[in-house]
Amino acid sequence: SHTYTQAGNYNVEVTIADAQRSTTAVVEVAAFAAGSCLRTEAGYCVLDLGGHYTNDGISEQDDFDDGNFDDAGWAFAADTMPPAGPFTSGGVPFQFPSYGPGEKNSVEANGQALPVARGRYDQVKLLASAHHGNPSATATVNYADGTSQNVTLALTDWAAQTGAFGETVAIAADHRHSQTGDTSPPVNIWVQTLTIDGEREAESITLPDEDRIHIFAVSLQEAVPVDCTITGTEAGETLTGTGEADVICAGG
Repeated sequence: SHTYTQAGNYNVEVTIADAQRSTTAVVEVAAFAAGSCLRTEAGYCVLDLGGHYTNDGISEQDDFDDGNFDDAGWAFAADTMPPAGPFTSGGVPFQFPSYGPGEKNSVEANGQALPVARGRYDQVKLLASAHHGNPSATATVNYADGTSQNVTLALTDWAAQTGAFGETVAIAADHRHSQTGDTSPPVNIWVQTLTIDGEREAESITLPDEDRIHIFAVSLQEAVPVDCTITGTEAGETLTGTGEADVICAGG
């Protein structure tokens, strides 16, 4: 057995032997990150997706067949991508994944649960894209109190030029890669928003079983407590909210 100090995808050489013979194979081990924030920035928890990546969707300029985003041999071109590390789109901070040769850099939605740093969040921001059409499926937010919430996770095809489901363009690439070189059309990575219940503590998100959806990064917008002012008189109380509309204030 072995304990990894950092989450990630590792190639491990395994040897099995007895007195007469031995055999060796290389296997892949995913050391998952527990639900945690890589950093907190601008009111967002930038989620650690270490070990959860399952697909290499970005290929290098001198290694065109390295990536395979769409299961048909096409990939995002590394020369059109931002550097790995902190990345901001529309004021939302993300952590863009590494994309060297053989590195996995997107989460293909296959019904798995992504743990999040336990907390109250209003929105989930996804840096994501899709292939072979515009998939729309149901994801489930799991809360610490044992309840859950279904939310629609819909994404526009990477080759579309405008978002069909309210997405904004985060990365506009003027070309993509085939197995042999640069090719058209231009492709996009989007920012999609899932609105969730900020009054409950989220602890994980179960993705739909829809492998056309690929997620590169996730950031969670921290819920802002509603500020209420309570005034009282001998005849009764008047409650006024200073936050969102239809605020209910409770006080002693």
